[in-house]
Amino acid sequence: MNAALARIHARICGDGNISRYETSEQDRNRRAEIMYTNYDEDNISEFRDDLNSQFGVKGTKYQNRVRIKSIRLVESLEEKFDGFGSKDFRLPKSIFESNDAIKLAWLRAFIRDEGYYEKKNNRLRIKLMNKKALVDMQDLLADLGVSSRITGQNCDGSWYLTVSNLDQYDKISQISENKPKVK
Repeated sequence: MNAALARIHARICGDGNISRYETSEQDRNRRAEIMYTNYDEDNISEFRDDLNSQFGVKGTKYQNRVRIKSIRLVESLEEKFDGFGSKDFRLPKSIFESNDAIKLAWLRAFIRDEGYYEKKNNRLRIKLMNKKALVDMQDLLADLGVSSRITGQNCDGSWYLTVSNLDQYDKISQISENKPKVK
């Protein structure tokens, strides 16, 4: 596990997706693609750079989207990680067993996609439908010495992970300095 691979996983679980489909093409009846959509150009560039450093591909960029059509790449990622679906992904054991820099790389990438910073309350929040993933993130934060809490279930079936009073956490400052969406 390295930081680039951790970020790739986080980005696909956040604002990305993997799809597989069948075609009627004679030479290729199975296809797979990775799609990542984000309005922040830095996130798009980082995702493309990480793909290039790990797999030698950058993907096709169109406006706020990156697309990679490669069944081999998808199969390689699926061998390394259990899942990517927003409602059922889990943080892999290899992230938990990594050093703090890799844990922070995963958290930073995911939070920049799915989290937001509440300036008024000086807190970071992530809203997901996947409570198990939030519990994994809470455990990862605890490994870094950061306390958080999960609240919900909300009327839409979602849950919140909240990190309050960001000023008290030196390690999380790497994430909060590049604050995600501000509310």
